[in-house]
Amino acid sequence: MEQLITHVDPSKHIRSLLEDKIHHAMHIL
Repeated sequence: MEQLITHVDPSKHIRSLLEDKIHHAMHIL
């Protein structure tokens, strides 16, 4: 499913990855 999203719009995939890292960082803090 994620690969489909990457095919449609790579920038959206990158944004979701960034949001994932931000959420992870907030959990650490």
